[in-house]
Amino acid sequence: MIRVELARSEAPTLPLDVMGADLQGGLGYMIERVLRSKLRRRGLVNRACCMLTMVEVDANDPAFGDPTKFVGPVYTAEEAAVRARERGWAVKEDKGRGWRRVVPSPEPKSIIERHEILALLEAGTHRHQRRRRRHPGGAQQQRRPRRRRRRHRQGPRLGVMALALGAPELIILTGVDRVQIGYGTPQARPLNIVTVAEAREYNGARPLSARQHGPQDGSRLPLRRARRQAGR
Repeated sequence: MIRVELARSEAPTLPLDVMGADLQGGLGYMIERVLRSKLRRRGLVNRACCMLTMVEVDANDPAFGDPTKFVGPVYTAEEAAVRARERGWAVKEDKGRGWRRVVPSPEPKSIIERHEILALLEAGTHRHQRRRRRHPGGAQQQRRPRRRRRRHRQGPRLGVMALALGAPELIILTGVDRVQIGYGTPQARPLNIVTVAEAREYNGARPLSARQHGPQDGSRLPLRRARRQAGR
């Protein structure tokens, strides 16, 4: 997004989903190359591929009326106000950093390419999946999906993916040691092992950082419930 912003006077502005696909595809390409090299050096014949996926969401999700996902560079209050007025952006203060654009982050319903992913896994392919734009609608709506300006939350989307694939475990790697209660405050307390009831309580009370850690915690709830119902 920063590259698009800097090149605004020289090149066409890309939609948010295309910018995300560009970034995610590039990351996936690099990860796939490294993974293929590692597998080859160890004498393994497993195949690897990068796949961009799309996520279905509910067009009536309340998140569309209250954008909270920070995207793009940081601006001063004056710069943010100008962009909000000229480009129709929603902007909010990212505490401690400045002002940034915010977009909706609705709950994922399903992974559109789940059948293709299962086919790859059955063929013995190590899949590195990078998500892409969300499609509002439902399974009963037989119409062309609409593009909307939104960004996913990594945790919930991974939870939906894990359930669709029947994964026994879900591991999310982040840039911090642990999810924390009261993140960024003097009362911050790291979490280690929590029950489903405790996680639901924490998620409902929103004591976690909504920008960084709340979504990751919330994504584990449906997966844990499903595993408990299956006796795992």
